[in-house]
Amino acid sequence: MGARDLLHTPNIILVGVGINAIKLMGLYSIPYLCIRAIGIDYFSLIQIQTLSALAHVISNALPNIAGMGSVEAAFLLLFSCYMDAADVSSVLVLYRLSTYFVPFLLSAFVTEKIGLRLYTRERSNTSMHTSNQGEEHGIS
Repeated sequence: MGARDLLHTPNIILVGVGINAIKLMGLYSIPYLCIRAIGIDYFSLIQIQTLSALAHVISNALPNIAGMGSVEAAFLLLFSCYMDAADVSSVLVLYRLSTYFVPFLLSAFVTEKIGLRLYTRERSNTSMHTSNQGEEHGIS
C-alpha cells in the first residue's frame, strides 16, 4: 500500500493514529506504575502521563549519543521537582528496567524461538530434499 492508497482510505490513517495513541498512553503510564510500586500514591495517572510525555518531548530536544541518557536526564529534571531524589532514582531504575531490559529479554526469547523453529523447518526440508535425491538416483 502506497501513499496514494492512503488518500483513498482515510480510515487507515485514523486506525494508525489510534494505535499510536494507545501505545503512547501505555508508555506514559509506566512511570505511574513504577511510582505506585515504590509506595507513592499522591499522584494521579494523568499527572504522571503528562510529566512523562513532557520528559519525552524534552529528551528529543537534548543532544544524545546512541540514544541513551537524554530520557534519563529529562526524567530526573522533571520528576525531581515533585519527588525526593531517592524516589526519583528508584522510579527511574524501574522505568528503565521495564522499558529497556524487559522488551530486550522478550525479543531475545521470541527471536530464539522463531530461529529454532526456522532452523528445524529448514533442516527437515534439507533432509527431505536429500532423501528425494537419493531415490531419484536409485539409492535407498
